[in-house]
Amino acid sequence: MRNNQNQYVHGSLAYKLNTNDEVEKVRKRQRKVNKELFFYRLNLIISIFVVFGMVAGLMTQYSSVAYKQDQLKKIEKEIKLTQDNLYDAKVEVAESMDSSNVHKVATQKLGMVKAADYQMIYIDVPEENYTIKY
Repeated sequence: MRNNQNQYVHGSLAYKLNTNDEVEKVRKRQRKVNKELFFYRLNLIISIFVVFGMVAGLMTQYSSVAYKQDQLKKIEKEIKLTQDNLYDAKVEVAESMDSSNVHKVATQKLGMVKAADYQMIYIDVPEENYTIKY
């Protein structure tokens, strides 16, 4: 460091310090610290953006799932309503199949009349042609 520190100085002038090397070492150290600090801050900022992006993605996924569940509930309600309507229609069809109702519709809506005796022909079917129900 200082070579002349312990030596006596003759005259009124102080000896010249060799500080250029020391200043250069301090500057190098400071640059190194500044560089490390810069990379630390850069890594910190990048990490914050990554975490923020992950949280934003997670929130987007939760929102998407909630929206899809809402749509699913609406579709299930529609299916239930359609099934109820179908059941009601089946009941209405079953009730309309009553023989008195069929006669009423045939005569009133379709203009049909009961066949006269001369329009009916009776046939005999042999037993071998019968259909057997089990």
